[in-house]
Amino acid sequence: PWGVAQLAQLLLPRYVPHADRETLLHIAFYAKVEKLRATDPDPSVTVAFVDLHQNDALIAIEEVPLTFDWQLHYVVIDLKREHVGHSIRPYLYLGRHAGIYAFDEIEYKEIPIEDGMEWIQSAPERIQAHRMASFELSFLDRDGWPIDYGAASVRLVRHDFPFGVSLQTRREAGLSSRDHQWLLRAAAAHFWTGTLQTQLQWSHYEPASCTWP
Repeated sequence: PWGVAQLAQLLLPRYVPHADRETLLHIAFYAKVEKLRATDPDPSVTVAFVDLHQNDALIAIEEVPLTFDWQLHYVVIDLKREHVGHSIRPYLYLGRHAGIYAFDEIEYKEIPIEDGMEWIQSAPERIQAHRMASFELSFLDRDGWPIDYGAASVRLVRHDFPFGVSLQTRREAGLSSRDHQWLLRAAAAHFWTGTLQTQLQWSHYEPASCTWP
């Protein structure tokens, strides 16, 4: 709409892996976008990583959907040992859909993969499969016609991922019956799963990872 190429390329600071082992590079950023028309498709940004030491060879690429309000997004890629010491350049490709894009607080974090931590390599796939999803809300008037004007605010109040707390029995806590009931009500108001402290702690039934008594 401003007489420039529709797809823009935003270069982020290059990153050089330092750990002498395979690592996960975690990039986090806040973003929001304002659509030019309510009927426009929902915008997104494509995050790509290239190896500048290998003629800009593509390492990974992921499309991230954006919303009209500030949201924290993150992308995780697996860097092999051959990437150590190389300059890794992240790119943000945006503008496939018209809109006004804003980004802030871009942060890198390197997580070395130690022995016995191979499971973490599949963490990005598990996050995509079990903790992330796309959905669409439609607003209709009393006659069933779609409403494509105005603004709406949506707040997540519950999700399927267990969010819990460790609790104690009244005897373990050393509380009066009244204080213990207050503790249980407070826990129920903020959490929807829980475990009894001591008896069901992780170390009691799995002293070592993947080893049970």
